[in-house]
Amino acid sequence: MNHGGSLVDPSFELLDPTPDIHALFMQFDGLFFGGALACCEVKWSPRMYTCAGICSYEIRGGRGGLCSIRLSKPLLTLRPRKDLVETLLHEMIHAFLFVKERNRDRDGHGPQFQAHMHRINAAGGTNITIYHSFHDEVRLFKQHWWRCTGPCKERRPFFGYVKRSSNRAPGKNDRWWSQHQATCGGHFEKKFPIPRPGSCSSSRLLSTTLKPSTSSVPEIIYLSDDDDDVPAEDNRYDSDDELELSLVLSPTTVICPSCNMEVIETEIHEHLDSCLA
Repeated sequence: MNHGGSLVDPSFELLDPTPDIHALFMQFDGLFFGGALACCEVKWSPRMYTCAGICSYEIRGGRGGLCSIRLSKPLLTLRPRKDLVETLLHEMIHAFLFVKERNRDRDGHGPQFQAHMHRINAAGGTNITIYHSFHDEVRLFKQHWWRCTGPCKERRPFFGYVKRSSNRAPGKNDRWWSQHQATCGGHFEKKFPIPRPGSCSSSRLLSTTLKPSTSSVPEIIYLSDDDDDVPAEDNRYDSDDELELSLVLSPTTVICPSCNMEVIETEIHEHLDSCLA
């Protein structure tokens, strides 16, 4: 291995700033996993705004099935090449534990994961960690802001704001909605349709009253008055949990990265909304 034995040598940022993830995957599979991940796929996901990477493994009839790694194109294309490499390796460790060892440890980052993490860090000069920390990029994609017109707009620490990456108004499908209706009762007005990076349109105040969303897809959201999604002084919240992968144990269940409970995959965002609240 050239460049002092490091996979993340700073020179790579200029020599190969946008590497082919499939070529990286095959290289790392040979270097660190003995070719055990040949049955896995890796691909970009254009719509993952709060999760840097996810590794899923479908179990069919007690036998192995499809293993898939998805990487967030919106988040990782804004980051240095080093972060892409370390995120990919992070997910490949999970894939290896599934494929080779059928690891179903409820703690997705337990001793086995950490042993491989330290092994690869030592050999590859990387700094793979348990959690990803791409908070600035996550905030960048929180383009859609609403604010409540009721009493909660005067309450700390959130002052009635909801910030989301999708244009979905707060409504009854949010886990906190019934409590909000009982304690506040206000309605939400759209405030800022912040444009995506590269857009030439300017931000402007809409002040348009929106009807509650009827979408069946819940999302991790926080009521916040800060640029951060979560108040830094409140240690009950950990933004890393938003960015960490959900570990798929079957076609229908995943491990919550915050409390390590198995949750139905389609309900993981709603569960996290409650778990982190």
